[in-house]
Amino acid sequence: MRRKILLVEDNPAHEELTRLALKKTGYDYDLAVVRDGTELLEYLFRQGRYVQLARVDMPDLILLDLKLPRMDGLEVLRKLKTDGRTRSIPIVMLSSSTEQSDIQTSYKLGANSYIHKRMNAQEFNEVLKDILAYWFDFSKLPPKVFVEEEAK
Repeated sequence: MRRKILLVEDNPAHEELTRLALKKTGYDYDLAVVRDGTELLEYLFRQGRYVQLARVDMPDLILLDLKLPRMDGLEVLRKLKTDGRTRSIPIVMLSSSTEQSDIQTSYKLGANSYIHKRMNAQEFNEVLKDILAYWFDFSKLPPKVFVEEEAK
């Protein structure tokens, strides 16, 4: 089954590294990329520049950078985990921060995992492969909802 991954990353170099690592996982997926928290919310809820997109189901997994322009990853996480349409989507924080407050707050707000992205390319490839294996092969995900459904 083809899965949908949504990457939220403002750094083009980190985006490219993530793209390359995902390709090496061997999984069949569609990847969408947005640059900041505001764009992520517009994309998911078909607002702003994404209002014309057809009805599309939510992603199977969100890879969310912590330090983002306009709306940071923690605020985005808070919004997604309190909305019934997005609450059950697994969110993996990918961050260069090792601040205990960032890690603790991420989990408190509902992050499913927190990965420090300061590692070599081989380690990053393996970590992403393990993340996809866990969420796509081992975990049983709830049925997807569509953006038109009301938050519950």
